[in-house]
Amino acid sequence: MSKNQIVLFSIFLLLVITLFFIELIGDLTDMAGWMMTIEEVLEIVLMLMSIAGLAYLLRLNKQRQKSIVNLEQQLTTANSQLEKAGRAYSEAIIKQLQDWGLTSSEQEVALMLLKGLSFKEIASLRNTQEKTVRQQATVVYDKSGLKGRHEFSAWFFDGFIS
Repeated sequence: MSKNQIVLFSIFLLLVITLFFIELIGDLTDMAGWMMTIEEVLEIVLMLMSIAGLAYLLRLNKQRQKSIVNLEQQLTTANSQLEKAGRAYSEAIIKQLQDWGLTSSEQEVALMLLKGLSFKEIASLRNTQEKTVRQQATVVYDKSGLKGRHEFSAWFFDGFIS
């Protein structure tokens, strides 16, 4: 049941309770003595059932709100942890590129290769010729001791796949 449905149903039950209460007050003021008719007893039972239903809906709504707050907190924590892990992984990649002795231009090309960009896209972003990017990629592969783009990418992502 959605929040809007709970609210609408709660309003409906509150209206039913109010109408039963007004009817019951009217019946009780007309009563002579303390004897209730079966109709009045049924009205009381229905009013009490409506009150119980309303209380249940309000409790359910409160539980759902707590659950939503809890999930939002978990999501915030997970996002924070993911951002930290991403930064740490980026730092590890850059450190490895430096350990291989790549120049800053070669590191830039290497990072773009890891992002999956084509030589043409890298050349466009760096305002260089595609041939220059191709040569820098070859140097990256040579300095890393890897045979090509696929092996280069796999080297960094191998630990994520079990």
